[in-house]
Parts: sequence; C-alpha cells; structure tokens
Amino acid sequence: MIFRFLAPALFLLIFIIFFFQNFFVKKIFVYSLQKVTEKKVSIENVDFNLKEKSITLEEIKIYNSNDFVYEYFFSCKKIFITLNFETILKNVIEFDDLIFYDPIIFLEIKNQLVEKRDNISEAEKSSPSYQPKVYPQKNLDRNIYIKQIFTYNPKANLIYENVYKIENLNLSEMDIKNVGNTKNSSQHFKDVFKLILLDFYFRIPNLQIKKNLKKIYDL
Repeated sequence: MIFRFLAPALFLLIFIIFFFQNFFVKKIFVYSLQKVTEKKVSIENVDFNLKEKSITLEEIKIYNSNDFVYEYFFSCKKIFITLNFETILKNVIEFDDLIFYDPIIFLEIKNQLVEKRDNISEAEKSSPSYQPKVYPQKNLDRNIYIKQIFTYNPKANLIYENVYKIENLNLSEMDIKNVGNTKNSSQHFKDVFKLILLDFYFRIPNLQIKKNLKKIYDL
C-alpha cells in the first residue's frame, strides 16, 4: 500500500528537482554575490548541468547605488563554471574553471570634500580617517580554491570626478591559475583584483589621471 503513495511522491520530487534546480541555483548565486559585494545583483539565466558538473550564468549585473552615474559596477555576458562537487560540503570548495565572457568593469571615482569615494569601496581606504569594517567571526569559515580563471574580451569604463571619462577600453585577456583564500592558493582574490586594476591603469592615456589612480589605489 505504501508504494502506491511513495511512487507518485518520488516522481513529484524528481520532477521538482529537475525543473526547479536552475531556479534554486540562481537564487543561491544571487544571494551569495549580494552578500559578498554588498550590492544588488541580477542574473538573467542559470543552466546547471549535473552531468558535466558545470554551471553557466548569463547576463550577470552587479549594480551601483543610485548616487553614481553608471548603473552597474560590473556586467558579464556569460560566466562558465566547472565545480568539483566532491568538495561542495567541505571547508574548501574547489572550482576547476571560472571563465568570464565579455566582462565589463565600470569604475567611478567621486570627490567628496576632503576625501574621494568610488563604487568599489577602495578609494576611501587611502583616507587618513578610514576605519576598516569589522565583520563578525564566522562559526565555519568556507574557503574557495579556483584552479584556472579565464577572461575573454574584457573591457573597462572610467568616470573620474566628472572631469575625465573613457569608455570601452580593451583590457588584457587573462589566464590566471591557483586563485583563492586557502594556503595552497598562489594568488589571493585581492591580488587578482590589483592585477586587473594595474592593467586598467596602464591603458589609460591621460598621464595626470594615471598619477591620481596610482595614488588612490596604491598601484
């Protein structure tokens, strides 16, 4: 008798997992990115391929607050991820590949009286009055290790204090290995971010703006 009810229940469960897995994966990614960036995030589509152990995100946008000119801080046409599922419940989550297709950075720097402010929360760190944010201690610290990061056709845009603007600046396509916040990682996420800023810096033609950026971001 129990199998009469168990079989439809299992079928319904499999149906829900199959058809709604992408919905839940999308919710997880949006929530995680918003928590990390402390910004609004949208993802148009998510494709979770269990057989290939891959996740594809499409039309990713990380928004600026309303007091900036650019609507977004970052946008990307597609992000392809291959994940080591055996590590998903471990202290270190491992990714084999993280590939960015057509990523675009929108950097905006504003002058607010005695100090500067930007849309990536880095410019204020150069101010003498800067106080680092103190985060509550985590009960379980989950670390991330990425074997390879690729970027294809990356671009950048800059608005500097409403006196200088440059857009659709081509950045270097990158192939970066062993990235994360574990002991085995050769490069921390902060190092990769500094590398991207340096690439951006070297491609800006205005020497005075380059000088200012070097001072603000300690390049």
